[in-house]
Amino acid sequence: MKTYLQKMLPHFVVLGLFITISLAFFYPVLQGKAILAE
Repeated sequence: MKTYLQKMLPHFVVLGLFITISLAFFYPVLQGKAILAE
């Protein structure tokens, strides 16, 4: 079980970074579109 977690941990870290970067990039874009739509 411990070895399985050690194998999976890097994937979760990469996934977390990817999600964080995606949100950081898309959130202002979505906010900008919302402002333009009003």
